[in-house]
Amino acid sequence: MKQVYTHPNLAMVQQMANILELRQVPSEVRNQFAAGATGELSFIDSWPQLFVDEIDFQRATRFVDQELKQTGEDWNCDHCGEQNGFAFGACWQCGNIHPEDKL
Repeated sequence: MKQVYTHPNLAMVQQMANILELRQVPSEVRNQFAAGATGELSFIDSWPQLFVDEIDFQRATRFVDQELKQTGEDWNCDHCGEQNGFAFGACWQCGNIHPEDKL
């Protein structure tokens, strides 16, 4: 198995595992409980890690890279005119749903 992703926050590693699962790439999260070993292990070695089989490594790396580089365009709310970041699915000001999500 090869490591495809690591992060100090377990939730981020688990999110990447979920993304790979949706794309039918089997993965394994390791070091979920290793934070208590920091000091005996280097802090980076105690971070949660995501591993995949060698045969899936290139695909998994591509999917992880795509997710990390995901960008979009900011949008203006149809209801109140507030500008919202691309990651918002609803207006932070009034709660109106993003126009593309109304379909």
